[in-house]
Amino acid sequence: MNREILPQEPAIQFPLRINSRLNNKFNQISLETRINKSVLARLALGTFLHSIEEKGVTAVLNEVEMV
Repeated sequence: MNREILPQEPAIQFPLRINSRLNNKFNQISLETRINKSVLARLALGTFLHSIEEKGVTAVLNEVEMV
């Protein structure tokens, strides 16, 4: 795995508020894939931020289904 996803230094925690629909999807995917939610969240956030850097924020937000 990439060092950006699994850093060698201690991880920083921050509160994240999501709606119940997104929480249900998050829980379902975590259970189905047997990937814990911390790893899924890091992967998703890393992918999303990389897309913004590559394509620009407007292009990425136009592609995203807001849940």
